[in-house]
Amino acid sequence: MLARKLRRLDCDIVHAHATKAAFMTGLIKPLLHCPTLATVHNIKRNVSPYLRHDRIIAVSRTLSQAFPSDKVEVVYHGIRPPMSQTAELRATFNLPQKYPVLLAVGRLVNAKGFDILLQAVSGMSVSLLIAGEGPERGVLERLATECQAPTVVRLLGHRTDVASLIANADAVIIPSRREGFSYVFGEALLLRKPVLSSDVPIPNEVLPEKLIIPVGSIPELRNRLSALLEDMDNWQQDMITAFDYAERQLTLQAMTEHTLAVYKQLMNT
Repeated sequence: MLARKLRRLDCDIVHAHATKAAFMTGLIKPLLHCPTLATVHNIKRNVSPYLRHDRIIAVSRTLSQAFPSDKVEVVYHGIRPPMSQTAELRATFNLPQKYPVLLAVGRLVNAKGFDILLQAVSGMSVSLLIAGEGPERGVLERLATECQAPTVVRLLGHRTDVASLIANADAVIIPSRREGFSYVFGEALLLRKPVLSSDVPIPNEVLPEKLIIPVGSIPELRNRLSALLEDMDNWQQDMITAFDYAERQLTLQAMTEHTLAVYKQLMNT
C-alpha cells in the first residue's frame, strides 16, 4: 500500500526520518522509481534500515561514524532564532542574589544526566534550575533535597519559556549521558550563553576541549565548573568561536540549504 501511494505521488526523492520510516521505505525501495535517503537522529544499535537507502543524513558527526563515509552526509538540525524576554530569575524563583544561576533543560530521564549534575554541584555556591518533566522527577527531587548548603535547586517542571530561561541564566550545563543532537545547545549558542557539556554530540563537535567533560564524571564536572565560575568573563570569551559557528551552521536556513544540496547531489547520481 505504501509503495503504491508513493509511486502515485511521482516523487523525485523519498526522504525517511528515523528508524521506523527508514525501515519501511527501505523494504519497498525496489518498488519505487526514485532515489531514497534517510535521516538518523540518535545513536542506533542496528543501522541496517538506513543502509538500504541511497544516501544517509546524520544530524551529528558522531552519528555519521556508524556509516560508510561515501554514503553519509552530516546536516545539523537548524532552529529558529530563539525569542526570549528579559526576566529576573533570582526574584522569580526566590534565589540568592550573590550566586550564579545555572540552567539545565530536558526530559527528566536517565539519559540527560541531571542526577550527575545535582551530585556535582552539591555544596557549591550556585543556584541550579532544571526545566523539564519526566519519570525521573522523584529521584531528582530526592537528590535536590540532599544537596548540601549553600546550593539552591529548583525543579521547574515543563516550561514554555525555555529561551527566556536560557537568555537570563548565567550559564547552561549539559550533563547528558547520551545525545543525538542537543537542541538546548543550539539555543544556548544562538542566545550567546556560556555552556559546559559532557562529551556528547554536538557540543563535542563545536566547543573547545576545556568546555567538554567526560560522560558521567561527577568530580570532573564539579572541578571544571568551579574553575569556570571563577572567571565568567573568560568563559564567555572561550565561547565566541562557538557562537559564531552557530550563527552560520545551526539555523533553519543553513539546514535547508545543506539538505537541498544533498537532494541535488542525489538526483544527479
